[in-house]
Order: sequence, then C-alpha cells, then structure tokens
Amino acid sequence: MKKIAFIHESLVTGGAEKSLINLLHYIDYEKYDVTLWLRDDQGELLPQVDSRVKIRFWKEYLEQDYKQLLQRLLKKGCVFSAMISSVCRLLSKSYLQNWHLNYKFFIRSLLPADQTCYDVAISYHSLIRDDIMFLSYAIKAKKKIGWIHGKCRHDQDDPYFEPFSREYPKLDHIFCVSNDSRKLFLEKYPMLSEKTSVMYNLQNFDEIMTLANEKVEESFAQLTLVTVGRLAPEKGQDMIPAIAEKLRSRGHRFVWYLVGDGPIRTSLEQEIVRRDMGDTVFLLGQKMNPYPYIKNCSLYVQPSYSEGFCVTTFEAKILCKSVVVTNVSGMSEQFSHDEAVFCDPEVESLTDGIERAICKLESNDYCLRSVSADFNQREIEKLYAVIEE
Repeated sequence: MKKIAFIHESLVTGGAEKSLINLLHYIDYEKYDVTLWLRDDQGELLPQVDSRVKIRFWKEYLEQDYKQLLQRLLKKGCVFSAMISSVCRLLSKSYLQNWHLNYKFFIRSLLPADQTCYDVAISYHSLIRDDIMFLSYAIKAKKKIGWIHGKCRHDQDDPYFEPFSREYPKLDHIFCVSNDSRKLFLEKYPMLSEKTSVMYNLQNFDEIMTLANEKVEESFAQLTLVTVGRLAPEKGQDMIPAIAEKLRSRGHRFVWYLVGDGPIRTSLEQEIVRRDMGDTVFLLGQKMNPYPYIKNCSLYVQPSYSEGFCVTTFEAKILCKSVVVTNVSGMSEQFSHDEAVFCDPEVESLTDGIERAICKLESNDYCLRSVSADFNQREIEKLYAVIEE
C-alpha cells in the first residue's frame, strides 16, 4: 500500500478546501494510505475529512522548542544530526533579509516532520509559500506534486516569489485546476510545460443533491439571486451593492442572498447601507450547507475578478441552475455560451448580463446540461496515473 501525504493550510470554507475534501472522499483506500498535514486545526470543514485519513498539524512541528530538539538528538547519540541542525539554524539567522533561504534553513534545522518516507507528497495549494516550502524541506517523499488553484500572478523580479521559482522545478508533477489556469501558470514558468497537466476539481454529486433538499428559513418567493463564496476581494462581491442598485433603478424587483463570510464583510455592509439596499441585498454569513440556496434561487451569479476552476458555479451546474459568470479562468470550460451569460468583471457588464439572464429566464431560453456521471472517476485517474508512473 502506497503512502501519500497531502499538505494544506487549514480547512476553512473555501473552494480549494472543498475540493480537497472531495478528493479525499474518492481516494481508493485499499491502495493508498493517506496522511493530511494541515498547518493547524482551524476550519469548519475539518469534521468532513474522510475518517480513513490520518491528520497531523505542522504548526506544532514549526513551533517546537529548539533547545529540546537538540537535547533529544544528543541524548540519542545523534551528534552529527545535532551539528547539522545547529549549522542550519545559524544559516537561517544569517539570511534574515532573504525569506526563501531564511525559511529553508529554518525548516532544515528542525529535521524532517516525521520519519516516514512517503511514496508521494502533494502540496494542495502551491501558490502559498509556506506550503511549498514545507513540502520541499520538511517532508520526505519519493515523488512530490504541486497543485495550482487560481491565477498565477508571480513576478519573477519580485523577491517575494523567489521560493516558487526555486522550488517548482524540483517537483515531479504539477496539476492545474483548469486549462486557463495552466496557460497562465506556464506564461510565468514555460520551462515546466512537460511536467504540468490539468485535473479538474472533484465533486460529491450525491451529497450535493441530498443536502440541496434541506429546508432554509429564507424566502424564494420572488426573483432571487444567490452568490456563494468567501467574502474576499478576488470574488467580486464588492460590486454587488452597485449592481443591485442599478438593477432596481431599471425596474427589477428581487432579493440577492450572499452566502459566506470573509474580510470584506464590513465594507460590504457599509456599502449596502450607503446605497439603501438593505431590503434587497442580504449577507447571510457562513452556511455549512449552501446547496439549498443554490437549488432554490432563480439565478446563480458569480462576479469573480479571478478564479482557478470555480467550485460553486460547478455545483450550480450540477443542480441545473441558470448562471451569470465572469470571463475568468475556468468558466468557459464549465459552461458553453448557451448555458450561461458571460460578463466582464465590472459593474456595468454584470448589470447588463443579469438583465439578459432575467429575460432568458422569462422566455425559458437557457440550455441547461447535466454533468457527466463519470466525471470524478475520469479526473481521479489522472492523479493515479502520476502516482503510479
């Protein structure tokens, strides 16, 4: 049985996190022994991890008492290891102006996170510096894989991104979550083309269909727009109060439910009040089960400025909902132009797009297609092929 390690920050509610939960659900546990390394035990999705997965926390590893570490090594007679550790700790302190080298030698001074040599280790969000460094220097593995969620904005001249340009070439394979995401990644790292491929995020179809039938207290009696996702700058919810104001000025009567929480919530609340949209735009906060809102809405709207392969729009497709999306990475791979209304990620275009979508709803002009039943199996075979090669 092969040993696999997944590395991730935490399991707060988010697209990458939900995708990881789904992937862990579909792993073949008769063939693979899986350990999930999380930075800490924070996150609403932690209880949803498959019970067959062993969970460890690398914050404890990073914050261990260094003096006690050296004492343990010396008591065991590991004098050479203690010497190497001490040299690495000194080198770390000598590179305070270089984050990459500082962090690299800091981790090396701690020795490996455990004694296991995994067959495969996977950094599931390799656009995060700490994750890729932990994979490179704290975990022993015969093969190492990176995973690119979202848009790669790396500037090779910016020292902040040095860890990525140094560590990506060492990986054995890199998965991107969409063709668009891969294209953007290779614009920054064209030399990695041969080891980079696309694997779409897996979906838990049965769970989505079951949970979507649960009752919620909100009303869907009138035209209802829904947007699900973390309230964050890249997700575009900052535009919603202005879009709603324009739609109402054009005579449309509707409610717009925003499911999720995040750093822009306060500014959103202020903007809703400023535009007098309190009876139209509602911030419902974090919901462990967002699917009834997607299922019962008239129109699902995703106003993102950037995406990798958006999980919530794919869930809307599974539930056969009419959607409005922005022209960002991955959307054209989920929807054809007769299945969705595509817009630019700006207020006027989204306002016009939602208005067109409302007309399509009224004339029953949406062409909705279901997702192929073998989608998950087809995608996970891509991961198995890399693991087994």
